[in-house]
Amino acid sequence: MILRSQRPLKLKAAFICDISLETFVSIIKTAYSYFTLLLYIAN
Repeated sequence: MILRSQRPLKLKAAFICDISLETFVSIIKTAYSYFTLLLYIAN
């Protein structure tokens, strides 16, 4: 269990490539920023 927890977490992106958790979080933050900007502009 300890050996498994020392490996970095990798996520599959559309079964094409692996992305790290940091990259995934960055993508989610950017998408949320654009979403809130669009909501602000729409109002």
